[in-house]
Amino acid sequence: MGEAFVVGLIVAVPLVAGAVLATVGTVRRGLLATVLAFASGAMMAAVALELVAEADRTASIGVVAAALLGGALTYLVVDAAVEYRFASTAVGPALFIGVLLDGIPENVALGGSLSEQGGLALAAAIFVGNFPEALGGAAEMLREMSRRAVLAIW
Repeated sequence: MGEAFVVGLIVAVPLVAGAVLATVGTVRRGLLATVLAFASGAMMAAVALELVAEADRTASIGVVAAALLGGALTYLVVDAAVEYRFASTAVGPALFIGVLLDGIPENVALGGSLSEQGGLALAAAIFVGNFPEALGGAAEMLREMSRRAVLAIW
């Protein structure tokens, strides 16, 4: 349990670092897009190599496909509900809900993979992905919220 706590703290550091950088500087869209693309590729590789491969060893392909589809559909439904509720007037709440949708299963998967004496690739992908996630999210939130509020959320 101690190892999982330490790894959890380590992968959370980029969230704070990205938010702090966004609140003290200007984020160039091109650089942010490049970093986000790299991070999403790292996350997809980690999911494919660690999570889907393990799920395929322990469950049927139908269960694995249903779980992946269920996750995608959950994201789409919640995204549509947020868009309907907040429209384009409230970027902050929409981003916050998106971070929760991303963070909860991400941390459950990380905890599960660490309990099986693995998970380093997933932890590295989460670490790499958290920085641009917070950087971009905080930069968008600053359009509507104070720096103090943005930092408190992250």
